[in-house]
Amino acid sequence: MILILSSPSDGSTNDVIDWLIFQEKKYLRICSKDLVDLKIIKLNGKDSDIVLQFKNKDSAFTISLSEIKSYRYRRDELRFDFEKYHLKEEDPEFEKEINRFLDKQSAEIHHFLHYCLEQKQGFGRYAENYTNKLISLQNAKQAGFIIPETYIVTDRQSKQELKAETQYITKPVASDTVSYRNFNFAAATVGIFSEKIFQSQTQFPSLIQKQIKKKYELRIFHLDEKNFASAIFSQNNDKTTVDFRNYDEDKPNRLVPYKMSEELENSVNTFMKSINMKSGSLDIIVNMKGEFIFLEVNPIGQFGMVSGPCNYQIEKYIAEYLSN
Repeated sequence: MILILSSPSDGSTNDVIDWLIFQEKKYLRICSKDLVDLKIIKLNGKDSDIVLQFKNKDSAFTISLSEIKSYRYRRDELRFDFEKYHLKEEDPEFEKEINRFLDKQSAEIHHFLHYCLEQKQGFGRYAENYTNKLISLQNAKQAGFIIPETYIVTDRQSKQELKAETQYITKPVASDTVSYRNFNFAAATVGIFSEKIFQSQTQFPSLIQKQIKKKYELRIFHLDEKNFASAIFSQNNDKTTVDFRNYDEDKPNRLVPYKMSEELENSVNTFMKSINMKSGSLDIIVNMKGEFIFLEVNPIGQFGMVSGPCNYQIEKYIAEYLSN
């Protein structure tokens, strides 16, 4: 049995499952809409096992961890039915405190179940949702990559570290969106000149990087020392010259397969091992000197934009990886 935890709308998971169906592999796909009911945890040597029941409005399915041979975490979360154990007390303050205590116990069990699933053959970890960009930059440098000049600035005094009349970019330290009245707003990577930074005396700590003139960009999907690379010619389009993810639907960037050098392969593999990440999508700029500049890694990164245009059939590779 292959267990896949993924949001219902994720297209790349749908494509992987198409291959699992074609290969006649048994799988179970779950998401946060499925309520997880813990039946028992047994830690008794050879008889150790965990039994879970997944429930939604249409059905219920009981499975033991010993039946699961591989596990793929894509995104979303396990939603456990622990709130049913909350107590009702006459004293509201005591009720709040005792249920906080119970929630702490539940969180430890939740963490343990994620841990057990992640020991299975497969890839993706729930904790990777919180990858730190600054730590990634430090590890990338140690793995042999060049990284952009990077600053976290908070006031006009720290701004003095920036060079006058130099083009910089700013982007969020942490990837997230702002939800408001049924709309989601994503913070973008944008270009900015140093003199435009800090119109006020102080501001929230902001990530600033020196903008790099590029020949092209690389998007590399990595899975357990296997790399699938594509070159993105985004430099000549005003919409994508700073960030190719600011897609131009009318004039899409050209995207082609890219053959990585042995040195680049080694740097990618060393970096991914250093951050204990089996899979992820790396964004790299190739500058005018032909040097590789590491930008960031997305642990839940999309690979369809690499797989389809480059004819890599990554979805098939993932299905086979989970099946073996």
